Amino acid sequence: MRNEKLKSLYKDGKQLLMLMAVIFLLLKVFFVLIFVPTGSMKPTIKEKSFLIGWRLSYLLTDPIPERGDIIVFNHEEYTERLVKRVIGIPGDDITVLDGAVFINGEKYDEPYLAEMDLGLHDGQFKVPEGKLFVMGDNRNYSTDSRCWNNPFVDVESVYAKVILRLNMI
Repeated sequence: MRNEKLKSLYKDGKQLLMLMAVIFLLLKVFFVLIFVPTGSMKPTIKEKSFLIGWRLSYLLTDPIPERGDIIVFNHEEYTERLVKRVIGIPGDDITVLDGAVFINGEKYDEPYLAEMDLGLHDGQFKVPEGKLFVMGDNRNYSTDSRCWNNPFVDVESVYAKVILRLNMI
């Protein structure tokens, strides 16, 4: 009887270890779980939310994210990963004027914005090859391409495409 319990515990422990290994592999290779502590992406992503990103998105398809994608990336000015929306792709001329965004001379429609950008960070930007221009959805409270010393994100530093938002509040 004692032998059967030990065998059962061993079998359950082995299954648990295998399950943990599969979860670890999924989270390290295929997916990323990221916590968003700030409201820079509100209302799309509320502060204190968790996101799930697909790491293979740009490896299996075009390596350049599409305009409008929400991405997880590393930026040279920060130590943690950031989450922002892709606004400009290589070759784009971006103008931010009085809170409105113009891409290649045409006003960019952004229905996901909850409030009008106050135009605190106006400017003109030419997106170089291999780079992206990104902005938070909460424009008045987002530190993004408009504010950084180097306003562009290297395409190679994109870590994942956000595929699921778990808004906690």
